[in-house]
Amino acid sequence: MRIATFNIRHGQPCGESATDNEQMARTIAALGADVVALQEVDARLERSGGVEQTVVAAQASGLSSYFGPVIGAPDGGEYGNALLFAGELLDVENLMLPSEGAEQRGAIVARVRIDDRDLTVVGTHLAHKRPDRPHNAAAQLDFLLAHVDDRSGPCVVMGDLNLEGEVVIPRLHDAGYTVVSTGPTFPAHSPRRRIDWVGHRDLTLVAAVVPDIRSSDHRPIVAEFTDAGFTEAEPTEAEFTDPEA
Repeated sequence: MRIATFNIRHGQPCGESATDNEQMARTIAALGADVVALQEVDARLERSGGVEQTVVAAQASGLSSYFGPVIGAPDGGEYGNALLFAGELLDVENLMLPSEGAEQRGAIVARVRIDDRDLTVVGTHLAHKRPDRPHNAAAQLDFLLAHVDDRSGPCVVMGDLNLEGEVVIPRLHDAGYTVVSTGPTFPAHSPRRRIDWVGHRDLTLVAAVVPDIRSSDHRPIVAEFTDAGFTEAEPTEAEFTDPEA
């Protein structure tokens, strides 16, 4: 079972000023994942051509989808997180995180059934550190982990956490998760910081890669997992391309 997390920056490629929805969709499809958590996803916003980016990405990937709006725009558009998935969506919650004094943040908490196996998937985008706003990301991560603490069975928590390892790793470990080890994910053109994360419970990691993809300012994380019911196929860097527009 292949899982990916990707902050798509509303489809704006690294170093570009305009959105490219087709490149965004092709890039996500090329990840070949069974479950993809997306952050910074637009719905009906002018800057991204007024499209439902979740739908565009899902159609290109051949996956089902769920969009979790977090912020509404005056023109009726929305911005938030999305989940793409193979199989069946058993339940889902669009959870608002404590965001006092800063931009509202949220998380999608879902249970999906893939190959007759149930998996809890948590995809989130936590607060960005800015001098004019509180940095609530650590508190948001604590809140989210406590919220899903009673979930049984395999679980994956992932997303753009806007936090470094010294904050993320002990929190995930204390909550019973194993952290997927990767290189830096940001900025995409020359990654220096690891702020995108995947933590897993009751699954075995086969391999993980951070492909050299620049259709956003972040690079995705792609991880392959197995247990008694999931197949395994190790991802390699050579699989992934950054499709041209």
